[in-house]
Parts: sequence; structure tokens; C-alpha cells
Amino acid sequence: MNNGVYSLYLGILLSVANCLFSGCGRSLSATDRLSVVDALLQSNPAAALDTLDGLDPTSLSGYEKAYYDLLYTIAMHKNHIPFTSDSTISESRKWYEMRSGDIHNLARALFYNGLVLHSLSYQDTSAFHLMREAVLLLEENHVHDERLLALAYAYLARANDSYVNDIPTAIEYYTKAIEIENRLGNTRNLIINQGNLLVCLVQANRHEEAKTIVNMMDSAIATSPGIRLENPNNAKAIYYLRSQNNLDSALYYCKKWNPSHKDIGAKENMLAGIYGKLGHLDSAILYEKASLKHRRPEDTLAFHIYYNHLADYYARLGVADSSSFYAGLAYGALHDSYERKTEKRVLELEKQYDLAARDAALEKARHQRDFLALTEIVFILLSAGAIGILYARHRKLVAEKLTRSVIQAAAKTHQNTLSQLRELRKKPKSRTVQSLQDDIGEITRDIQRGFSQNFSDALENNLDLLPPSTRKAAAKLSGERAKIVFILSEMGYTDAEIAEYTCTSVDSVRVMINNNRKIILSDEPQTDQPD
Repeated sequence: MNNGVYSLYLGILLSVANCLFSGCGRSLSATDRLSVVDALLQSNPAAALDTLDGLDPTSLSGYEKAYYDLLYTIAMHKNHIPFTSDSTISESRKWYEMRSGDIHNLARALFYNGLVLHSLSYQDTSAFHLMREAVLLLEENHVHDERLLALAYAYLARANDSYVNDIPTAIEYYTKAIEIENRLGNTRNLIINQGNLLVCLVQANRHEEAKTIVNMMDSAIATSPGIRLENPNNAKAIYYLRSQNNLDSALYYCKKWNPSHKDIGAKENMLAGIYGKLGHLDSAILYEKASLKHRRPEDTLAFHIYYNHLADYYARLGVADSSSFYAGLAYGALHDSYERKTEKRVLELEKQYDLAARDAALEKARHQRDFLALTEIVFILLSAGAIGILYARHRKLVAEKLTRSVIQAAAKTHQNTLSQLRELRKKPKSRTVQSLQDDIGEITRDIQRGFSQNFSDALENNLDLLPPSTRKAAAKLSGERAKIVFILSEMGYTDAEIAEYTCTSVDSVRVMINNNRKIILSDEPQTDQPD
């Protein structure tokens, strides 16, 4: 019943997809059509890839192009098509990074960019940095995509097992992947991850946990007899060989292991090791030489190990010449391995530099627009600042010039006062009190008239320096001293400074400032104030 429902659902989905891309769905946007392809990736990746091949990617731009590139990369992976370049998924990743609103697709782009780099170079460490970034993005934002998480955990576990040699971290990632695959009911991936976890547990000498995993694997395999995998027998052969030292069981599972073409050499090498431990040296030599035929020429480190084994087997047989011959080959292979490793590291660094340069160029383009806007703002602020500085400088010059005029007026008044007092002293001392009072009164009136005239001249000569609002306010004040006090106050001078310049007390200045404020605010003319 479930299979029938699934088939019906798949048929409907395929029909909808075909309809959309054959013309009956032309009113839908490209994003809607790509969403249908996205749904097909899990149920029928071959149909999804065919549908994408029917689209013209050159007609897409922005979000639709990035989405198309991401889906095409996923479809290639699910259809087991080898990658030749990471340019397509890299451009998709960069687009999503620039517009991080779509967290889910950004995480997918990061992971699959890492996966493509890993497929192009097994030891490209930048691949696993991208995968790790994808996992963190999913976890921190609570994005629900357990299939992607399980896949990412499995790849990160392999990275820590095979390349970083961090077995505890590999065990942690495999455990997380197994938990998710168990919830999803994906038995095939569950068994694969259990087998890889078993090997890690054996390497970590965690034998009790390894035994538990073996039982779990046997249970999963028993409930799914239709699944044919190379992984379980290989893992159990390693378990019985290294953890239990059960050579017969190890030999049994190793012979049952049906590896892919690239792993045939690894199986023969394991058989050689088991036969060597059993003391069957002829069989060990036979399988070790057979394994050499399946090694890639560039895999010099593996040649070093196998030549070393052969040298040991021949030494145990007492064939010194052959043992010495293979020992020499082992040394040469080790030397070549170091040279190749150095060369490969140089190439890897060059590639990382190229990737960094491309990312830097993209980052520069991304920030160029913001930089131009920021430049405009800075220019406006600098211009405003320069104008403010010039205005402040102008105000300072005006204040200095006006102050000099006021000081000159005050000095002239003081000189007049001294002249009047000298004249008074020259008069006869036998004068009456009344006469003396009359003279002092006359001198006082002369001083007041001189003060008013001197300060009036100072204001008249510098009137053009004052701002229009200050001139207008000063015009409402009738007394010259009141005007001077008001103007100096407006220019920022303290009460004590104003008192010094105007030859009066600080209290009188404060009273005058208060009266000036009332007059200006009430718009009433001022009555004459006593000097």
C-alpha cells in the first residue's frame, strides 16, 4: 500500500514538473519552477537533472541563477556525476553570502561547495571549513534539514578520521549522523556510518563500544536483507583483526568483502596482513604483490608500506636478497612521498590563494557601493566641518577686532578722566565745598559724555562686523553702555571681562544683562540707565 501511494505521488510530481517545463506552466516564475525541481531531488534525482538540463541558465539572473546553480550541483552529486570544477557552486555560494537572508540555501551552498572541492582534491582542507560553516549555520539558526545535517556530519567525520587524524571528533560526528539517519529510517546510510564509526572505535581502542556497534550493524543488516554494501564486511574484518585479534573471523569477513574497483588493492593488502599474522608467508607475499598492481602511481606512501611488508615477509622466509631489494624500494617510495607531499602542499596553497583572491575581489565589489555612499557622507561632513571652522574663525576675528575697539574706547575714557582730575588739582585749595562739588559734577558729566561718545564711535566703526540679528537686538537698547554689554555678552565674554572693559562692577553688568534680556524679549524701548 505504501509503495503504491509513493508511486502515485511520484507520478503526480513528475507530471506537474513535465507540465511546467513543457509549456502549460509558462505563467509561473522561474523560481516556482525551480522549487518543483528542488522537491524532485530526493524522490527522483534523475528527473530533476533532466528538468534542469531543459532550462536555459543564461536567461536567469540574481536569485534564480544562484538557485539554479545550487540545484544543478546537488543533482549532479545525487546522480553520481563526477565534478570537474567548483566554479558553478562557488558563484552560487558567493551570491547567497552577499544576501544572507536565505539561511537554508546559504548552508546548502556552503556544504556542496565543500563537497565539490573535496571530490576534486581529497586533501583540500578548505572543503571541510566550508562544510563546518554550513553545519554551524544550520545549528545556530535552528534550520530543520536533517538530511543535509546527517550528510554534513558524515563528511566532517571522514575528514577528521582520514586527514586531520582527530579520532574523537570523528566519533562524535559519526554518532550524530547515525542518530539522524536512524530517525529518518535511512538504513543504507545508517549502516555505512556505523561501519565507519566501528573503524574509528577500533583505532581509539574503545572495544566495548565497538562490540555494541557490531551488534547494531548485524541487526540493521538482518532487517534489511536487500541492501548490499561493501562497507560492513570491511569494517567487521578490521574489528576482528585489530580489536579481537580473531584472525579467522577477520579472514572470513575480509573474503566476504566485495569492494569497489578503487578498494580492491586495500582488500588484498588486508588479506596479506592476515595471512602474514597467520604465518602463511607465501600467501601474504602473493596478496601483497597483487595489491601493488591496484595502487595509483602517485600513491607513493602506500608503496612504501607495501614494500616494507614484502621486505619483512622475505626476511622471515630467510630470502635476504629479496628482502634487501624491497627495503630499497621502500626507502625510494618514502623519499618520493615526501617530495610529492611538498609539491602537493605548494599547489594547495596556490589554490587557496586563488580562492582568497577571488573572494577578496567579490568582497571589494560588494562593498564598493557602500563605500561610495560612505564617501559622500564623509565629504558632506567634512565640508560642514570646514564651514564650521571657517565660521568660528570669522567669529573669533570679529570678536578680537571688536574687543580692541572697546578697549581703545575704554582707554580713551580713562585718559580723559585723568586729564579732568589733573585740571581739578591745579585749582586753588582755598575753594569752598560747594565750588568743589560743582567742579566734580561738571567733570562727571564730561566723563559720561566722553564715555558715550567713545563707545558710540567704537560701535559705529564696527557695526558691519556684527550679525544682522545682533544689530537688530542692539538697536532696541538706548544706552551705549547697555549696547556694549549686550554685544560683548553675545560674543561670549564673561561678566568679569565685560566689567573690566566697561569700567564698571560685575553686579552692574549682571543687572544690565538681565534688563537687556527683558527689553529685547518684550520688544519695549529701554529707559536710560545710570552709568
